[in-house]
Amino acid sequence: MANGHRGAAERLLLWVSYQAEELLCANNKCAYTIAPGCGAYYGKLRCNLNEFLRYLWHPRSYRNRFGKFIRETEADRPKYVNVYKFSSGYKGLDLLVFFFNQIVTYRTPGTTWDDKLVRNLDYKRAMPGVGDYAELLARATEPISRLRPYMLKLEEDVMAELREKEVNKYKATWRTHFPAGSEQDLEKAIGQMSSTFDKKVGQELNREIMLRFPREVNAYEGGIHLAKTVEFLRTSNRERYRLGQAYDNGKMDLLTEVQQTMADDDKARLTLEKRIEWNPIKGMGPVMGEFLDLDMTVAKYKLRGGQLSETELRGKFKAVHMQLLQTSPDYRSHFRTMSAATVAREAVSCTGFNLQVEKRKRMF
Repeated sequence: MANGHRGAAERLLLWVSYQAEELLCANNKCAYTIAPGCGAYYGKLRCNLNEFLRYLWHPRSYRNRFGKFIRETEADRPKYVNVYKFSSGYKGLDLLVFFFNQIVTYRTPGTTWDDKLVRNLDYKRAMPGVGDYAELLARATEPISRLRPYMLKLEEDVMAELREKEVNKYKATWRTHFPAGSEQDLEKAIGQMSSTFDKKVGQELNREIMLRFPREVNAYEGGIHLAKTVEFLRTSNRERYRLGQAYDNGKMDLLTEVQQTMADDDKARLTLEKRIEWNPIKGMGPVMGEFLDLDMTVAKYKLRGGQLSETELRGKFKAVHMQLLQTSPDYRSHFRTMSAATVAREAVSCTGFNLQVEKRKRMF
């Protein structure tokens, strides 16, 4: 399942991976893994974003907000999707944010409300061979991670070209000033100017890369940002289950279940402390999310005179977590997809430009 903001962000992540594969396979014979049947579905080689979104739609059975049972069929597939409308003024990350909001607010023509583009996604079409949606999400960034060595090769080639250009300019200037100078003197002078050449190349490199390879840069950097936001959205959603805020999780939450195993006079000393984390991409879903801060929870419990040791209390939280994994399908499902989103983000986290990889926060 990929619903709401998560559904929109994850579809965009798959779209960026789809584009990354197209770039990687443009001059090589390699098999596509992301929506490989999309182009053939429309009788063409590759899909645009509108076609991609329609192709990945999957019928579902559900009760609508008025309580009516709906069973979708192939006939309900969106007939026309246009998320490109008015998009010409956006570039890079701003374009992805624009597409995100177009997907979230999509309406079937003639309706005032529907969420077809952010609900069920056909994971078998998205990546044939995966066992479920969590596996698809975990592998969603594989093409983006493969762009890293490709981008490095492009960077090396452009760097060599720019350096050669600087050296040739210097040679011409040097010969003008020292017409009687020997080749040995020239090579020595070039060696002494090495750091200057490096500085000039460094100043020009990013601009040249962006000018020459905008699609590659946008796919690579956009994929890194999207992977971080997908992880944020999935993790903050998982936290709703840990904090007891999910409407479909019944009365099972960490606090209630842990308190049931504690002495009556000790229960009131335990409260769940939270911390705020911010969405990495502004404008792509909730600005912030509430996360369980177990370190602070344990610390405040002890300050209130809690009877359990830190090890004992952490053990109780872990036991309840394992219990919920066994007894609550929703808790288990959202924990799996959160873990999958972390795998997807980690696949590209060490390859980003100026990317700071956050420390993994322990759960218990």
